[in-house]
Amino acid sequence: MTPRLLILLAVLCLFGPPKATAQKKNLFVLDGRASTDRNVSEGIRITIFNETDNKALPGIDLDDRGYFHITLSYQKKYLVGFQYEGYFTKIFEVSTIVPEEVWSVDPYFKPFRFQVILHPAVEGLHPEFSRKPIAKIHYSKDVDGFMAEAIYSDKKIHHQIEKAVAENIERKVDAQLARAEEYQTQGQWALAMAAIKQAKDLDPRDSDLKKKIRDAEKEVKSNEKEPDTSKQQYAMYISEGDTRFNEKSFDDAKSAYQKALKLVPGDSLAQAKLRLVDEHLQAMADEKARLFAEAAAKDKAFSQAMNKADSLFGLKEYPNAKLAYQQALKILPSSEEPHRQIAEINRLIARNASLAAAFTGAVSRGNQQLEAKNYRSAVDIFNEALSMKPDDATVTALRDSASVLLKNQQEQQRALAEARAKEEHFRSLMEQGDQAFAAASYEQAANFFGQAYSLKKDSVAREKGLKAQHMLNQQQLAAASQSSAPSVVSTVASKPTHVSTDYQKQITQAEQAFKRGEWSGARFYYFEALKEKPGDAYAEKQVNECDKLIAAHITADMQQKYLAFIANGDNSFLQENYANARLNYRKALDIKPWEKYPRRKMEAIDRAMQDWKSDEQRRQFTAAIEKADDAFDKGEYAVARFYYRRAANIKADTVADERLKEIASIIAGARQSSIDNLYKEEIRKADTAFHQKNPTVARFYYQKALQLKPDETYPQEQLKKIQAAD
Repeated sequence: MTPRLLILLAVLCLFGPPKATAQKKNLFVLDGRASTDRNVSEGIRITIFNETDNKALPGIDLDDRGYFHITLSYQKKYLVGFQYEGYFTKIFEVSTIVPEEVWSVDPYFKPFRFQVILHPAVEGLHPEFSRKPIAKIHYSKDVDGFMAEAIYSDKKIHHQIEKAVAENIERKVDAQLARAEEYQTQGQWALAMAAIKQAKDLDPRDSDLKKKIRDAEKEVKSNEKEPDTSKQQYAMYISEGDTRFNEKSFDDAKSAYQKALKLVPGDSLAQAKLRLVDEHLQAMADEKARLFAEAAAKDKAFSQAMNKADSLFGLKEYPNAKLAYQQALKILPSSEEPHRQIAEINRLIARNASLAAAFTGAVSRGNQQLEAKNYRSAVDIFNEALSMKPDDATVTALRDSASVLLKNQQEQQRALAEARAKEEHFRSLMEQGDQAFAAASYEQAANFFGQAYSLKKDSVAREKGLKAQHMLNQQQLAAASQSSAPSVVSTVASKPTHVSTDYQKQITQAEQAFKRGEWSGARFYYFEALKEKPGDAYAEKQVNECDKLIAAHITADMQQKYLAFIANGDNSFLQENYANARLNYRKALDIKPWEKYPRRKMEAIDRAMQDWKSDEQRRQFTAAIEKADDAFDKGEYAVARFYYRRAANIKADTVADERLKEIASIIAGARQSSIDNLYKEEIRKADTAFHQKNPTVARFYYQKALQLKPDETYPQEQLKKIQAAD
């Protein structure tokens, strides 16, 4: 017998009560019904041994219905046994290994259903089919599913059992006939006939055995002189008692001896045999009482040990609890609960050690970022450390300190950015003033220099402004003194002097309009900026944003509410107040449903609230999702698919699954009709602008159409026309 079968047979005998299990995703299922040949199911025991990992799994006890539902992990080998007291055991070899090329495409298979019927054990028979698997259940490429291969057919099993039964009857008949012959030589004819009667009661089917019994009966009868019926009955009872005694059926043996004593009162042989039976029965009762008392003592000691261990476990005194559970195992080695608790303690100790190391590492990294004045990173890392030890006062103080320093740093950066913008605006006004002064447009020059001086109390701006005002006064005096030539003066005074509008000015005006919620006005100035700087990514993005806001009828007040919801959501997210963060992000999406940011943050909340095996698993998963989302937004679908699959392998995730389906749909061309519609819309806008002789806008939309369909010739030809006209 192989070692793995020895292990399974040991499990069949010793394994404790089963745990209730539920079907889970990516598990192979065995369904069916088991019973004896008399349709009895209650008491049948199913045991499972994982050959791949060399360990026994929890068993299953069937009820009177006999239905079973077994879930097994894929890519492993198992032995599944069915056992019932007094019946031959049946073992099935189950391989859930599926080829990788099949598994990667479709890892789901329907349950495999079968029926098991157990046969009564036969005395003296130890068949091979009860010690080895009778069938193998495995994946087959031919059926693209699981199938069963019989190793021992029912016909072969029945044949072995019938042969063993016949041999057993023959052995018992020969024993009775030998006894009859012995009695006959002793002249005990009644006992000889009783032995022959017991041989006949065995009812052998073999004709040679039947003839053998008849011959023995004739020989006894021919030698018997004066048969005594009472003696024959007495002898039969004594013989039956001896048979039952040898079979250790002491109660039946006692009954037979008592019947013999009743026929022959005071018989010393029957009395002696009764005393012997009583001694055995008393010994059995004493042994049963001893075993019962021993079991009760063990149960009590085990219960006390488990109560002590559970109490220590509840107090989180894991090393002492582990010792207590080990003590309980010494009392009842077959109990599963101490094993489970010890495994859980080992996991918790390892987790605590890992958390302690991760916490120390996080604090160290946070301090490094704090010293390097990377306050944002420091705050994030200290928050990571606090997620492991929320009540740590030192790290809380460090986090709060870093938060204050971050706020100060952000205010300084904001002030610096405003100062730079102010300086750039000042220089732009001064340049425009110089250009107006050079063109003798002194009124505009004085206006530009005045705005520059109000923005920055600069002596040069003041001086130039006064000079422009002086020249304007001189210009006006000259116009008054030449009233005789009013037409000429009028012509000179009213001569238009235009200063070219630069990109920054248009962007500034667009931004101001955008802040006021004037989307149409902002859109106009962004287009004007595109004339100065064609193809500018920022201006193009803002034009698209204005189009969405106009189409959705978003007001300035709604825009402010959106920004407030986003800010509140981000603040709650950092504080791990996920319920409030989700509420704010959802309100933001109600205003601007097309925005990706709040939707991604809600997905991040869902992941943050999941039960992670370790912080390392969470970090790996989050990193993979972020890379996948970034690639998806850029249209790099192959890269996105790679990272979504990596994330799904780390932990099952519905968002990743949906993204993979969407990528498959995109690659398969499912979005072609949408691309066609977008292309037509961009061409329509471009043609409208082209016919309105607005080349900047037309160029913008023709280029967007080419991004959707790079091989289309029409937008290329239109762009050539615009370039030729320029």
